[in-house]
Amino acid sequence: MEFQEKIRELESRVEDLSSLIHVTNIISSTLDLDELLGLVMEKAQEVMRAEASSVFLVNEELNVLECEVALGSHGDKIIKTIRLTKGQGVAGWVWQQAAPLIVPDVKKDQRFYSAADQLSGFQTKSILAVPLKNKEKIIGVAEVINRADGNEFTDYDLDLFKTFCQQVAMAIENARVHQIELEQERLRQQLESAKEIQQSFMPQKLPQGENGIFDIAARNLPAISVGGDLFDVLMLDDRHVGILIGDVSGKGIPAALYMARLMSDFRFYVQKHRDPGVLLDKLNDLLVDRSRHGMFVTLQFAVVDIWTGKIV
Repeated sequence: MEFQEKIRELESRVEDLSSLIHVTNIISSTLDLDELLGLVMEKAQEVMRAEASSVFLVNEELNVLECEVALGSHGDKIIKTIRLTKGQGVAGWVWQQAAPLIVPDVKKDQRFYSAADQLSGFQTKSILAVPLKNKEKIIGVAEVINRADGNEFTDYDLDLFKTFCQQVAMAIENARVHQIELEQERLRQQLESAKEIQQSFMPQKLPQGENGIFDIAARNLPAISVGGDLFDVLMLDDRHVGILIGDVSGKGIPAALYMARLMSDFRFYVQKHRDPGVLLDKLNDLLVDRSRHGMFVTLQFAVVDIWTGKIV
């Protein structure tokens, strides 16, 4: 009889190991965080023979734990609604202490936070909670609730769930890295589009002097995808060409937007004021009225006689 019990125990542990391998396959099957946590915790709940399970993740901006996944008969009623501070509830205590915890009877433990039961109608009896760690940093807390057979969670359950949670933490990190990579790629594409738009503001064809007196050539290569460097070349009449060169303070999108507005203003005012001093005064007054956050621009404007090649 004792021998048969040992056999059943070994078979159960083999099944547990098989489940851990299955979780590894789940982790490699998707990088969507919500789907991943749902699949992994569903398996964890099955292996731990628990009635419910949940995952709380640290919101570093708010410095709270937020419920990301809640599985069980009433899980949908509490997900995304429960927030815990450090030390609040069992999960908050585990976060604060960076240590796992078995609560055999929540009615006898003051750390239990009953609001979730009141909200969902679920009755929590016992909890096994483990911190989720990424390189010694606590990123969340995972819980399984109520053993289905009514027994208390054991030290073996704790060791098994800790192994699960190592994989859960790895899955979370992989999904977050993937999300960051997707966001970086989206930003790269947006910057590339912004670069193309910005380049379209630059003159696409440059006027040239007659009889080989002079040639005009220009090239704009921003240090990053977009920036505040600018130039423009406009025929003012059949003999004079206006050349504008400038640099907006700062870099990136703000400088590029400032530059685009300035180019529009220049092309408007240069039709009315060809004298460099008058034109730059007009632009300066406009920029002073509009200036925000201390941004400024350095500009040079010259009018060239294409018949003589001289600046007038």
